[in-house]
Amino acid sequence: MEIDLNFGDVYTAPNGYYRLHIEKARYCFPKNGSNVPQINLQADIVDSPVEAFEGRTIFATVSFSKKAKIFMTRYLEALTGEEWREDGMSIKVNPLDESDEEFDPEFEPGQFTNPLMDDVTIVALLEADEYEGRVNAKVRGWFPDDGSITLGEIGDDDEVPTFSEDTE
Repeated sequence: MEIDLNFGDVYTAPNGYYRLHIEKARYCFPKNGSNVPQINLQADIVDSPVEAFEGRTIFATVSFSKKAKIFMTRYLEALTGEEWREDGMSIKVNPLDESDEEFDPEFEPGQFTNPLMDDVTIVALLEADEYEGRVNAKVRGWFPDDGSITLGEIGDDDEVPTFSEDTE
């Protein structure tokens, strides 16, 4: 007897809008020596219109780099329902050390948690993205989980929102 393991769709989901439950949000510096902090997210697809993708884990990074600020703005606005566009705005983080249960050894010491970002739901536009020969689901946009976005796959003819008007 042969069992088909079908690993082809392990790392991705069809392009579309999905509700994500953010399990972990870690503010840290990447191990590549960059001095630009980032927020590493681990989230699970929940309430998926496609049952096969329910519970699938999605990883995303929100960078504090100047080039990525609009993406961070959209992420924070989707989480809070408030505008994040003024100078001097800040978020509170709680430091972790290696003795904390939540400490993730995959990242540099100096990790922090953020109560605003842990254990919340958000809607994300996921798109297949090939990286090092493997197709993964990449977050292309963040939206509030307020019912304004219809969850599910999108086709080639569906209108996908862009944020170019926000980059002025």
